[in-house]
Amino acid sequence: MNTTIIHQDAIIIDGLNVSNWSRSVFENIHTGGVTAINATTAVIDDFRETISNLAAWETFFQENADLIMRVEKADDILQAKRGGKRVSFSAFKILRRLKMTCRSC
Repeated sequence: MNTTIIHQDAIIIDGLNVSNWSRSVFENIHTGGVTAINATTAVIDDFRETISNLAAWETFFQENADLIMRVEKADDILQAKRGGKRVSFSAFKILRRLKMTCRSC
């Protein structure tokens, strides 16, 4: 069986991606054949930084709509695969700091 065809047909999910997000990163993900990414949105960021990161993702989705789209339900992954797009869902790490800083907002 041809592994290239298997890879093209498969749904490939990058379960943990911490990147300095940009169009070139999205293009590389697309070229690599990854279908969906678990995009780290906040690691040790405080509340304001996390909100800023979420706002940046809104801009990424708008400016790179030809490459990426947001996942809201599992079917979005299948739709993106059929449409030649890649999908992203947000991941948050170390939320204790976010909780602590949110109290002082």
